[in-house]
Amino acid sequence: MKLLEKMIVFKNTKSDITQHFQEIFMNFPYTIETATNKIGISLDLIQLYEYYYSLSDYEEKIDRERIDEIELKKQEFKNLNGNHDIIYHYFVEYVHYLVYRYKTVLENTKNHFFFDGIDDEKIILMNLLKRYKSVLKDETKQINIFWGIRLTKDISNIALEILIDFIEQRLKLLTVEIEDIGNEYKTTYIDNNIKPLKWLGTQQELLELIIELNNKNWIPNIEEGDRKKFINSVTNLFDLENTKRSSKTDHSNSLYQKFKGEYIDGKRIFHFWNNINTKENLMK
Repeated sequence: MKLLEKMIVFKNTKSDITQHFQEIFMNFPYTIETATNKIGISLDLIQLYEYYYSLSDYEEKIDRERIDEIELKKQEFKNLNGNHDIIYHYFVEYVHYLVYRYKTVLENTKNHFFFDGIDDEKIILMNLLKRYKSVLKDETKQINIFWGIRLTKDISNIALEILIDFIEQRLKLLTVEIEDIGNEYKTTYIDNNIKPLKWLGTQQELLELIIELNNKNWIPNIEEGDRKKFINSVTNLFDLENTKRSSKTDHSNSLYQKFKGEYIDGKRIFHFWNNINTKENLMK
């Protein structure tokens, strides 16, 4: 895999890392580039991503030990011939942000210089839609979906089709006429007043339990695109307040980052699990 050159410099502070992360992963892509059949990822993007989620466990600045750990992980990626799995993961995460943190994505998009002074959501979405559809038909051009990731024209087009579908559905909601709403409307009441179970162990011990249940086939295998939703279900079922390092820690993100593990030779490896068991304990 050809690595992209370093293009940004950031400090290890929460505000700086959050800003760069949101510019990349919580934004509608806009930049047009020449179509390519190559794929690659910048080590600096990997570093930024790891830093961002590390901040869910730290206050304002990542400590030296964590920085050294991430630097070692960067070195591991240099020795890989290719890692398409991590690019797939990044896009799955992006769609999650698009759906569940749309307001943040839209506000970040408004900060682009080309939308300066434009606050109307419909104008912005229609502009993006026109741009995406135009590039989709042009075999010589493609949209740069993420800074630091090079995608082929075919993959970029698939991402564009997802974005186009999302924007079109959003525009339908924004332009609905009051006459289109029927007079009959029925609701179904569901009691969601369920008290979560207080988890008395650590996050690692909870993940060990989940992995063991999966290994014994006592729960269905968790598909790649469902890992985030699965963790959301777990954090709704269990009260993890006792596992937080600080009051600002997002225990859902923290648990998810541990549950992602790491792909090596096409297999997902949990390092904390390997410390307890043997390296043969892998979870695909």
